[in-house]
Amino acid sequence: MKKKKWDATEPPEPEPPMPDDDEPANGRRKPTKESRSITLKSGGTLTLFATTKFMALNTADRAFVFSLIDQLLEYESKNSQQDSPAA
Repeated sequence: MKKKKWDATEPPEPEPPMPDDDEPANGRRKPTKESRSITLKSGGTLTLFATTKFMALNTADRAFVFSLIDQLLEYESKNSQQDSPAA
């Protein structure tokens, strides 16, 4: 089976979510898989995809990751307000 060649104009297909019962016998959970995509004003899509144990991140990593998430949400919020027609 041939793998589909990735097209830079299309965002990558997200991986299916892990089942809730996907917990090994030792009680340790696998890293969470999450993604967030935004549409850029000049066209295209930016996707942030993370596979990590968010509760296990050290302070510096946690600050970095959540600052990226905050920036994506802020960009998305500002641009969706500007694109909305005036009431």
